[in-house]
Amino acid sequence: MVRLGLFCVINDVFANYYDNTPLKQLFEKKSMHIVVTIDTEWDRVSGSAINTNNLEQIPRFQRLCSSYNIKPVYFCSYEAIQNDRFVEYITPFVNRKEVEIGAHLHPWSNPPYHTLDDQSKTFPHQYPIDVFHQKMELLTKTILNRFNRAPISYRAGKFGFVNEHIEVLNKLGYKIDSSITPFVPGPDIDRGVNFEFYKQLAPAVIGDSSFIVEIPITILPTMSQRIFNRIIVDSLRRWFRIYPKTKLTDLNKIINFANGKIPVVVFMMHSNEFDHKYNPYFQDENSVDNMFLLLESFFKKLIELNITSVTFNDLLKTEVYESLLE
Repeated sequence: MVRLGLFCVINDVFANYYDNTPLKQLFEKKSMHIVVTIDTEWDRVSGSAINTNNLEQIPRFQRLCSSYNIKPVYFCSYEAIQNDRFVEYITPFVNRKEVEIGAHLHPWSNPPYHTLDDQSKTFPHQYPIDVFHQKMELLTKTILNRFNRAPISYRAGKFGFVNEHIEVLNKLGYKIDSSITPFVPGPDIDRGVNFEFYKQLAPAVIGDSSFIVEIPITILPTMSQRIFNRIIVDSLRRWFRIYPKTKLTDLNKIINFANGKIPVVVFMMHSNEFDHKYNPYFQDENSVDNMFLLLESFFKKLIELNITSVTFNDLLKTEVYESLLE
């Protein structure tokens, strides 16, 4: 088994997007997989109550996914799984294994509630480890009760993930984390941990006394970043997600770069982005309609390139996952 430290530094970022030799040899014979992930949560309206009206648009997204055999992973916060309409709608897809429900911890809205001395602290890693454990235990049990399936994948709210969390995730039955944002500095208001020096884009086993398989969000450095081995500006970094100026060619560039280098890419969105009333980037119906058209074109491109959509649960049954534990 090859383990990486959570904040591993890989000097040659040209050559070392993956360093697990069995995984590399295996992948050279296989087609690439994609995991489409949705952080499924509140409306993200600053200063308002914690509502989940945006989840009314999940059926529109899920219909599109089903049309192209896309199997999304919904990383659900506690408030999302309290939404009965969402749970009722998505459960048949869960039962048919067409979607996966992962856990997404928002500590400010996830019982048991705990007041910190500094009220500005909202990242999961800013809470005492015993409080983190209690919150994750309740979130895990609630997902199990709501969907009759225990989650095996996790993404920290605001990417607030640290080594100490791995042991807790292990005890609660989690197999895969997808919280790390390679090349991205921090902390700031949106990101709680500095992952600037985590340069492993492929799945990897991470941790010290405990370990978990990390399948990070796919984020590519720019050419400037690769030349100077450092972060230049955030706007130049290529996140595998959709922003106002994103075109199909931008998504294709990430696919083309990753193809032949890493076995799994991770695409992400937030559930509020499906509703113009809560989308911070597309704030009218026409803009959101165009975003959905881009998603459809992207899904068509995946089929054309023979890239298979899988859930994290699917990956547990593949040689990709098994090779990491050798």
